[in-house]
Amino acid sequence: MPIAHQSWIDYMHHPSTAITGGVVAVYIAGEAVGALLQILIGDKLGRTRFMQFACVLVTIGATIQTASMNIEMMLAGRVISGVAVGALSATVPIYLSEISAPKTRGLIGGLSGIGMSAGILTANWVGFAGSYAPYGESQWRLPLGLQAPWGIILFICLATYMPKSPRELIQKGSIAEARLEFAKIRSDIPPHEAREEFVLMKAQIEYEKTRALLGYREIFQIYRHRVLVCIAVQVLTSVTGVNVIQYYQNSKTILALVAIWGTTAFISNVITVLILPDRWGRRKMLLAGLVAVILTEIYSAVLQKEFQRTDKRVGKGFTIFGIYAFAVCYFTEAGPTAFANIGENYYYVFVAICTIYLIFVYFYFPETKQKSLEQIAAAFGDRVVEINQHDITIEGEVFEAKAAVSHVEGDH
Repeated sequence: MPIAHQSWIDYMHHPSTAITGGVVAVYIAGEAVGALLQILIGDKLGRTRFMQFACVLVTIGATIQTASMNIEMMLAGRVISGVAVGALSATVPIYLSEISAPKTRGLIGGLSGIGMSAGILTANWVGFAGSYAPYGESQWRLPLGLQAPWGIILFICLATYMPKSPRELIQKGSIAEARLEFAKIRSDIPPHEAREEFVLMKAQIEYEKTRALLGYREIFQIYRHRVLVCIAVQVLTSVTGVNVIQYYQNSKTILALVAIWGTTAFISNVITVLILPDRWGRRKMLLAGLVAVILTEIYSAVLQKEFQRTDKRVGKGFTIFGIYAFAVCYFTEAGPTAFANIGENYYYVFVAICTIYLIFVYFYFPETKQKSLEQIAAAFGDRVVEINQHDITIEGEVFEAKAAVSHVEGDH
């Protein structure tokens, strides 16, 4: 974050703590707008085009931030980048779940989290390196500029080799193309199981298309359980206090500690994603993570109160350890004002919120481990259509005919 560098503070004429907090807050607000855009136009544009639209936005936002001449330009760039990231954050998990096999959905979905933590890791170390650059604009303009190429790279990847979502293709009536994409994605299972899964997916989507939902109120009434869980998960990622820990830091020493913090978060994220989601289950991971976050935040608050204003280096070392423990367990933007007014007690705000969420997750979140999307729908209480052997047989004949045509074309 540029707000960590004195050169940025001087260039922007020493903004108040409220404006400094606003630099982060408008980004989060932009993320909310981006998530809403996914609801409004995501299905119309399609997964790939909507993500490409977000890639264009994030490139524009990064460019404006890099070229900022005043705080207004910086805020505008932050908002645009926030919209793009919110749009991607809302769409990428959907896209990945639709192109994943049930047994590996946790892993593939988790790769999105690994990518995010890798981005945080890179940003932290680049920010730390910037502190060694000669005093001036390059300390913060160069790190901001390094954001721009990644949107272009993702745009190109989406336009070339990334697969299309079979579910989206069925929704748009492109059954033949959906069948081909599905065959590529589910080549890990026997043909008869693939046919059965495709028939069920197609029947379920066609059934849902016949249900004319008149508005958001009706959607909420029918899918209340699912909607509340989705909202809760998105909000939960912000109210743990992670943004306060990773954004509001300054000085070379603290920038180095934050970079190491990001590295710790990345390593723990990689380990958990590769091992736990498809074995231990999502629900258990959420519960264990929340308990650990609550304990580490209490630990950090208590030790910070005891040692922050002392010369006891060992005590301060254990205080810093609590922040690293949080990074392992984890993987609002009043930060500056709140820390200035209530200090370490700010952690207890997040302890209270996480405790409420712990209760909510325990009683309201179903397990989705190694289940197809139709099985997950049933776990949420949705009606899942039944298929018969006749439909599976017909689909098998179509699959075999398509395979034969592809084989003949390949020979020629």
